[in-house]
Amino acid sequence: MSAATKKIITRLQADFFATMNALTKKQLEDSMTYLGQQYYTEGVSLISDENYDRLRETLIRKFGDSKVLAAVGAEVTKAKVDLPFFLGSMDKIKPDKNNLEGWRAKYKGDVCVSDKLDGISGLVVKSKGVVKLYTRGNGTVGQDICHMLPFISIGDFPGIDTYAVRGELIVTKAKYAKVAEGRGGARQMVSGLAGLKTLTAERRALMGLIDFVAYEVIVPEALTPVQQFTLLDSKSTFTVARWHKEKEVTIEHLSEVLAAHKKASPYEIDGIIVNHNAVYPRSTGRNPEFAFAFKMSFAEQQATTEVLQVIWEPSKDGYLKPTVNFEPVNIGGVVIQYATGFNAAFIQAQGLGPGAYIEIERRGDVIPYIKAVKAPSPTGPAMPAAKWHWSDTHVDAVLDDIGANPDVQKRALLYFAQTLEIGYCGEGNIAKLYEVGVRTPLDMLKVKPAALEGHGFAKAGAAKIVDEIDKAAKKATLTQWAVGSGIFGRGIGTKRVEAAIEVLPKDLKPSAALVGRVMEQGGWSKESAEGFVGNLGEFRKFLAAAGVEVREAVAEAKKPAAKPVGAKMAGQVVLFTGFHPKDLEEAVVAQGGQLVEAWAKKVTVLVVKDATVSNEKTKKAAAAGIPVVTAEQFKERLGL
Repeated sequence: MSAATKKIITRLQADFFATMNALTKKQLEDSMTYLGQQYYTEGVSLISDENYDRLRETLIRKFGDSKVLAAVGAEVTKAKVDLPFFLGSMDKIKPDKNNLEGWRAKYKGDVCVSDKLDGISGLVVKSKGVVKLYTRGNGTVGQDICHMLPFISIGDFPGIDTYAVRGELIVTKAKYAKVAEGRGGARQMVSGLAGLKTLTAERRALMGLIDFVAYEVIVPEALTPVQQFTLLDSKSTFTVARWHKEKEVTIEHLSEVLAAHKKASPYEIDGIIVNHNAVYPRSTGRNPEFAFAFKMSFAEQQATTEVLQVIWEPSKDGYLKPTVNFEPVNIGGVVIQYATGFNAAFIQAQGLGPGAYIEIERRGDVIPYIKAVKAPSPTGPAMPAAKWHWSDTHVDAVLDDIGANPDVQKRALLYFAQTLEIGYCGEGNIAKLYEVGVRTPLDMLKVKPAALEGHGFAKAGAAKIVDEIDKAAKKATLTQWAVGSGIFGRGIGTKRVEAAIEVLPKDLKPSAALVGRVMEQGGWSKESAEGFVGNLGEFRKFLAAAGVEVREAVAEAKKPAAKPVGAKMAGQVVLFTGFHPKDLEEAVVAQGGQLVEAWAKKVTVLVVKDATVSNEKTKKAAAAGIPVVTAEQFKERLGL
């Protein structure tokens, strides 16, 4: 490593965002090359995985292409395999009386409580004496990591030549403390080692620190959780997760159990697993309902740190979103150094800027957020440097000259490509298109292969991307044009547009009466309906420029939808909040139901991702007596 690159790495460790944003293409490439060499050949993480990904994203966003993008990570094994058993996750229940009591009413009797280990989920399978080791992956497709077997502590069922045991690949807190310097966390270290195929002496030594801690017996089958743990304890040489049988399932008691387990465990744990002690068929394709992960906020999951800077990045609509960068803190074994700043109003009101002191909490062991501001910045809030103004609600900062901002233009192009489902148009190729003068969706539709050749695209690549654009444009729906164009502004998505199309005239000409008809479709306020109708003229011009015949497009959009194949959702109006599962949305329509995109009085069912979700829509549903169901409960209702 050159002295210059060494200095850059040191600056990245001390002040990541400011350093990253100032790097040239060559400096980014040199830094990523060295960081990759250290990670893949030495097993050392000089920066966190998240920040390494940010370097990569910055290289793509600013410069579009680089040989480093193909080279970095080349040593990670591609041994992806179909897992012999589905390895689901656990739905999470945080301290909430209603959620817990609802589960307990359905599952009575003893439960088995065990540690929720904070490592990498794995599977050991022995068949006819041959042992295989896999990571969980997405639950269906995992990674073959048999190369680790000679070095890590696994265990066995002596005398049994066929079994399958699930567990966690994890390092004890004491062992990790001895090698922690320069690494982002024990879990990251294990994950990195699992992806290596070139094994140096140091890597083998690090693998030797890893334990496989068993917590489920898949084969032999038909065992209760207590029977599984008893079998592991009495008949195997596996390291076994801490567990016990329990009768009391209340918030207060589980909170005490969790605190005790966390204090006593030699490993990092991020909760406890509560499993109904009965024999159930193994879940396939979804999380089990008879078990859940219980979590709560601990003092150990919080840390006070100093703010270094506030990073402002524009959305496709020109709204400046803040990320707060702070002195790195280790919470639950993970190094964290940035969190959302929510919005401009929060930054201003809390006085967030360099020198402010904040309390960070790692919510649910996944998303770090600012829990409290201990002391404001001595220099005042760090508001955006670009020219901006307040949104109408005085919550967000909005760029003054949205159309001229390169980042906004690129994000708008990417959104257009994603909405029309244009292939071969990820961030990297969008950046290349931008470099040759593509600034708007109409520019993208008109680009020719000759304009791209020699500008980051080979001849075949240039022809390919233009062909993808043309194919997508030919099959695009009126809804896709309306949403993807961005003409109707922020917050106007697919469901709203689909509802509005039902009352639009064939020529798309606006009128005062049309505003009222749009509002009647649900999900539209007077202001949003007026804005939508007021932009129809601009949309007509856009369609004409795109070569779309307006009357034909409207007529096609108004064609009756395919008849439902069932009637399970007949008369039901469904709103999903916090997520948009395409499979469930399609199932609602297929079963005769109606989807809406925003809260409306006609909503009959509100669907949340899991029982931990609480927002304005769930509050409105509760006040209106509208049932709120989880995704899993809704799947059952649909028979999926």
